[in-house]
Amino acid sequence: MDMTEKNQNGDSLRRRAEAILELQPENLEDLDSRKLQELVHELHVHQIELEIQNEELLITQKALTDARTRYLNLYNNAPVGYVVLDPSGLIKETNTTFADMVQLPMDAIRDKAFAEFMIPRDESIFRSRLKAFYKNPSGKQMELRFKRKDHEIFFGHLEAVMPKAAKDRRMTPSGELLITISDVTLRKKLEARLAQKRKMETIATLSGGIAHDYNNLLSAILGNIELLRDDMGMNSQAAHLLDELEKASFKARDLTRKFMILAKGEKPVRKIVSLEKLIADAVENSPRHSKTRFEINVDEDLRSVNLNSAQMQSAFENIFMNAAEAMPRGGVITIKAENFLAGNENDTEHLSLADGEYVKVSVEDEGVGIPKDTLARIFDPYFSTKEMGHEKGMGLGLATTQAIVLKHDGHIEVNSRPGEGTRVTIYLPAQKQEKKFQGPETQKKEKPLHIKRVLIMDDEEMLRNLATQMLKHLDIESKSVSDGLKALEAYETAMNSEKPFDAVILDLTVKGGMGGRETITKLLEMDPDVNAIVSSGYFDDPVMADFKTHGFRSTLPKPYSKKDLEKALKLAMA
Repeated sequence: MDMTEKNQNGDSLRRRAEAILELQPENLEDLDSRKLQELVHELHVHQIELEIQNEELLITQKALTDARTRYLNLYNNAPVGYVVLDPSGLIKETNTTFADMVQLPMDAIRDKAFAEFMIPRDESIFRSRLKAFYKNPSGKQMELRFKRKDHEIFFGHLEAVMPKAAKDRRMTPSGELLITISDVTLRKKLEARLAQKRKMETIATLSGGIAHDYNNLLSAILGNIELLRDDMGMNSQAAHLLDELEKASFKARDLTRKFMILAKGEKPVRKIVSLEKLIADAVENSPRHSKTRFEINVDEDLRSVNLNSAQMQSAFENIFMNAAEAMPRGGVITIKAENFLAGNENDTEHLSLADGEYVKVSVEDEGVGIPKDTLARIFDPYFSTKEMGHEKGMGLGLATTQAIVLKHDGHIEVNSRPGEGTRVTIYLPAQKQEKKFQGPETQKKEKPLHIKRVLIMDDEEMLRNLATQMLKHLDIESKSVSDGLKALEAYETAMNSEKPFDAVILDLTVKGGMGGRETITKLLEMDPDVNAIVSSGYFDDPVMADFKTHGFRSTLPKPYSKKDLEKALKLAMA
């Protein structure tokens, strides 16, 4: 029996009971006592049924109340913001998620224009799209920039949906509009970093190739300048011009080294160093205004870091120089080094960092600050706000600094506002197992050079000719070849003759042929005591940095001078 039938039976019982109650006393004796008992029983049963119905209604009411509370919680605590707009764009309803996004209470949001929470440029975009939506209310999506109460900007992904009732009225602009908003600021930041990384990889490939070839050219220029000076003598009138040419060439060499750092390659060879001392050395080497001073704060229990100290010191020097230049009248540059744990429950700002322990170094100046549109480009090579000139405007400082940090598996951030100074923060992975700091290797004393014959392997003819002339000035006989296979043949032939080679100079990279890495392996099989020197324009290549592990006795970075060549030979023979 359904609820309708129960109600109909109940009405019939009530009518019958009311009829009995209206009878006069003299008529009661005409009632059948059995029928009266049946009526009383039916009334009692009906009362029980009413009580059951009432209990069911109470349960249903509680379930509805619980469901309303549950769905209200889901609505207010949803990961996206909900906003209901009237046709004029005023907010009629919202949830707490959107209120939290704009940092305002819900009462302060209702009846305000939704577009008011956007930056002016995106506000006009939204208004025009809102009109288009009412004309054709299919699902619309867009990404616009919103402003919080504290003026911070965040990116919101919007999706607009018109309720079905409004659609049934043939899209008339009388219906309300439901907007969902997702805060996609982190995603936009990660996309920007990914785009920057891809751009830097492209630049790295280009810069590495250019720098390598340019280093070969510089080797020929510097080497021939040196040989020309030797032939002309120091008293020549042209000696001053040669000195200027050499200075310019050395500046060009420094520039190629910056390009090499930008170049995509293997991780730099590292060792455990004192970060506190490295920072102090970088401060000492940084040019600054006489009224500029540094304040350095380092945690007493600062974790050690595995670094290529030369590269990282150069990175810090670039940052310190930029900070000093931002304060032309002087000021304070504050440096703080501390331990940092990424991925803990209190860290919600560094989601781009892998979980783990880091050393955090922040450098804060009191300078002019950086405008927002400029801040997005500060890591671009050759982008600079400085005036162009002999020293300024080169625009590679922060680009190389970022490349160095990334090659050390670190992360760099720059925060700045015009007139409020700039803070540069570097995160470097902390050493997992503490090791003793590795100081510089003790250099062996150089012995007099007793070399009669040297084999040169290089794929550039002008560099082979240059090395031959330099060795000739050192009274050393030489033979030159263009690749590794020819070097192996020449070395084996000389071993079986009365004029073996005392040393071998191997170019690390040979286009279209066997380079120094493979050649040294085969040479060591032929002669375990070979005195081999590795030479390359890739000065930070792992083979150059850790040459002994690969079987070499010394290195000769390009471009090199006659003095550099002589020193490399002495170390190889030591």
